[in-house]
Amino acid sequence: AQAPDPRLSGREVYTIAIQMPNVTSFSGSWLVWFAERELVPLGPGAPPPVMRPPIPLRKVDPKYIAAAAAERVEGKVRLFGVIRKDGHVDSITVLQHLDDRLDRSASEALGKWAFTPAQRNGLAVEVDAVFEIPFHLAPRPTK
Repeated sequence: AQAPDPRLSGREVYTIAIQMPNVTSFSGSWLVWFAERELVPLGPGAPPPVMRPPIPLRKVDPKYIAAAAAERVEGKVRLFGVIRKDGHVDSITVLQHLDDRLDRSASEALGKWAFTPAQRNGLAVEVDAVFEIPFHLAPRPTK
C-alpha cells in the first residue's frame, strides 16, 4: 500500500480494514495502514518477512458528539499511533483534522483499543499506524 503519511515512507506499508458496529458512522469501516517501527535489513537471498497484522481485541467506537451531529459535521479523522508489543496504542496524534470535538473523541476512543500485536516471522513487533475514522450521519428522511 502507499504510505498515507510521510512518517511511514520508506517502509513496507500494509493496510487492513476494521469492521465497526457503525455506532459513530452510518457507513464505513476504520482503515488502518501500518509499518514496522524498526527496519530489519534482510540478508542477501533471504526470503521476505511474513507479517501478520495487529488484530483488534477490544474496539471502542468514538462518540459522535451531539452538538457536532446537530451541526451535521461529517468527514474523516486521521490519527497516528504506535501499536506496542503489549497490544496497547500510544503516541496518538491527529494527522487530519475534522472538528475539535470529533478529533478528541476519536483520539480518546483509540487510546482504549487493545490488539494482539503485529508479528514478523512469528515474533511480536511494534508498528507505527495511521487510523482513518469515518464520521457519517444517516441521510435525513425525505418528506
